[in-house]
Amino acid sequence: MTLQIFDSDRMNSGETVTAITDDKVNAVECLGDTNMDASQLYPLHVSTLQEIIDDPNKLKGKRSEMRYEPFRLAKNNELSSVAYRRLIAAIDWVEHLSNLLGGLDVSDKIALVKNAFAPLMVFKFASRTAEVAKDTNILCLCNFAYVPRNISQAFSDSYHLGNGLVDRALDELVQPYRTYGLREEEIVCVSAMIVLNPLARDLSTEAFNKILEMRNKIEDTLFTIIKEARNSEHPAICFGRILLSLPVVTVSCYDS
Repeated sequence: MTLQIFDSDRMNSGETVTAITDDKVNAVECLGDTNMDASQLYPLHVSTLQEIIDDPNKLKGKRSEMRYEPFRLAKNNELSSVAYRRLIAAIDWVEHLSNLLGGLDVSDKIALVKNAFAPLMVFKFASRTAEVAKDTNILCLCNFAYVPRNISQAFSDSYHLGNGLVDRALDELVQPYRTYGLREEEIVCVSAMIVLNPLARDLSTEAFNKILEMRNKIEDTLFTIIKEARNSEHPAICFGRILLSLPVVTVSCYDS
């Protein structure tokens, strides 16, 4: 299956998801490309985001494995490493989707990464927590650990997870996702839609048009998946519920 499959107007939903989740990209994002502990990898020794976008090889060997598990309480000093790892994941998503778009300028890639980092992180935390945890008072991170609802009491510095973000994610995202039972293909499509935000600040007009077209295709694919995979008489309602969660994801990030 080639990455150019997204250029076809005849692709089906399975092909679209396959294109988005190219096996090599998925393996790098989840399994990482190193056995080193995150504490030895982060912070990244770069001055600007552009340095990485200009030379993606700077991230080689910097991707720790990501896994969401509800068994271990995260340590306070791990939270900053989680942020770095999720930043790398956002960069990888942008690079992969950029290839499917036929390429984007460096400035447009930077705009997408800046816009997608926080919402993608919150969505992944929420959707994976709904998938693996039954406890309604924990939010699973990507480092085999979780944080409690009362994070400000548990940690001296909650970093990017402070100001009510955990509470809001648990109540307004995790619980609905748990009830709904998001499927893997749905999580993939929503992740791509978060990254491909045509309203991202500082996007060029050319990038806007490319991104809008692809995002519309992914939305169509998401609806097809829901209609075909879920035995529902009202697929449009299911589709709408997923889409309505996206503003909550965004607001949770920027209110925190």
